[in-house]
Amino acid sequence: MEYATPAQEPSSPLPPPPQPGPPLPPVNPPTATFILQLFLIPLLIVSLVVLLWLLFSWVAHLGRDDARKLVEAIDRGDPASWQRAFELADLLRSTDPRYEPLRRDAALAGSLARLLERDLAEPLARDDAAQAPDKPDGAAASAGVPDRALQARLMRRMYLCRALGSFTVSDGL
Repeated sequence: MEYATPAQEPSSPLPPPPQPGPPLPPVNPPTATFILQLFLIPLLIVSLVVLLWLLFSWVAHLGRDDARKLVEAIDRGDPASWQRAFELADLLRSTDPRYEPLRRDAALAGSLARLLERDLAEPLARDDAAQAPDKPDGAAASAGVPDRALQARLMRRMYLCRALGSFTVSDGL
C-alpha cells in the first residue's frame, strides 16, 4: 500500500488568510469613576447592610441583660415567659465573667426556685373540651401534639431548671 505524501497530493487551493479585524482599543489606566463603581459603591452597600443587621440585632437584645426584668417577665406567666426563661438560662450559662455575680445571687436563685415550685404545683392538664368524650382521661388529647399553652409551660419549666442548675450559691434552695 502506498501512502500519499503532501507533495503527491493534488494541489488544492488554500483558503486565503483571514483578514485582520479592526484594531483593539488602546488600554487606558483605570479612572477614578471606574474605581468608584467597582470597589467603593459595593463596599458602601455591604457596609450599610452589615450596619443595619447589627442595629437590629442590638435592638432585639436590648434589655436582655437585666435578670430582674427577665424574672418579672417569667413571673407574669404569659405565653412568651418560656422565652424569657430561656434567655435567663442562657445568661447564667454564659462564660462571660460579667455574669459571675449573677450566678452567685442567692436571692435571684430563691425567686426562680419559688417560680418553679409554683409552676410545678399546677397540673399540666388540658382543657376538658380537648378531651374526647368516648375516651377516658383525655387519651385522645394526650395522643396528639400538645397545645401551645401546655408546650409553653413545659418549656418554661425546662428552662427554669436549666437556670437553677447554673447557680453557684452556698445555701440550699
